[in-house]
Parts: sequence; structure tokens; C-alpha cells
Amino acid sequence: MSTLEPPSGVKKPGGFALWLARLQMAHGRKLVIALPYVWLILLFLLPFLIVFKISLAEMARAIPPYTDLLEWADGQLTLTLNLGNFLQLTDDPLYFEAYLQSLQVAAISTFCCLLLGYPLAWAVAHSKPSTRNILLLLVILPSWTSFLIRVYAWMGLLKSNGVLNNFLLWLGVIDQPLEILHTNLAVYI
Repeated sequence: MSTLEPPSGVKKPGGFALWLARLQMAHGRKLVIALPYVWLILLFLLPFLIVFKISLAEMARAIPPYTDLLEWADGQLTLTLNLGNFLQLTDDPLYFEAYLQSLQVAAISTFCCLLLGYPLAWAVAHSKPSTRNILLLLVILPSWTSFLIRVYAWMGLLKSNGVLNNFLLWLGVIDQPLEILHTNLAVYI
């Protein structure tokens, strides 16, 4: 016998099951790779496009509170774009200053991370294998805690009557508590 046949009493796959088996054999890896991309498109790109569409529309006192971009009237499709929302960003200096301040905070934070990260990475790479695992654990351990817990811990350290201010007052370095929380310095720390 040249072909394998299922034992008697066992049904051959047919219909949908056969189609699914063939699809899995031919495109199995592609489907596994495509699934995260479909997920990203649905949860990131689609909402982004919706918000971008709203940014190009005019505000209206209606539900939804904006006008349609495409309108079909008299057998003709009309595209109405409103760039006024983007031009308003250049009119008000508040937006420009906020953007520049965000770039400044990002640049200084990146510089501080590089200043601390590269020497630490060098020390881990050149340490003995027995200490390397401990150093890596000390680097990774903070990321195991919840972000919310870390934020509240930093708030406890940086507030006016927090650990850092009390320590500096005790040393006599400062006469009154520093306002660190809710400043750019807190972001850098």
C-alpha cells in the first residue's frame, strides 16, 4: 500500500477540519507572526487614526462633537479638512514652550540614564561571574515591583517632610525643607 489510510472506523478529516489543517501547514508560522501585528493595529493604529481624523475635523455642537471629513452630496464626494487645530498650536506660545520643556526633560533624563547606565553596565560586564548575577539582580529587581508602588515610594522620599529633606536638615546642609516633589528635579531623580 503506497498511501497511509486511517484505521477502519476512524473518519477522515474533511470539510472545515481539512481546510484548517492545510492552512496550518502552509501558513502556520505566518499566522503566529501576524497575530501580534493584528493586535497592534486594532489597539494602537486604529485609535490613533480615529483621533487623527477628529483633529482634522471642525468642532460642532452635536453628537459626535465634530463634523464629517467625507460628505456625499448630489452624487459628489467632498473632502473637508480643517488644519486650524494644527495652526492653533503655532499661534499660542504655551504649546511651543511645553514642547521645548518636554524635549529638555527628555534630553537631560536620557543623559542622566546614560551617565549612570554605561558605567554600571561596564562594571557588571567586567565583574566576576559570581558577583555578576547579584549585580544583575540588583538592576532588575526594581522592575519587579508595581509602578504605582515605586511612585509612592519616590513621593515618600522627595516630599517636604520626606526622608531626603529630613536627612539634609539633620546634616545641617539646609535650613528649611526643599521643594523637590512636582519639579523637573524629581523627574531627573
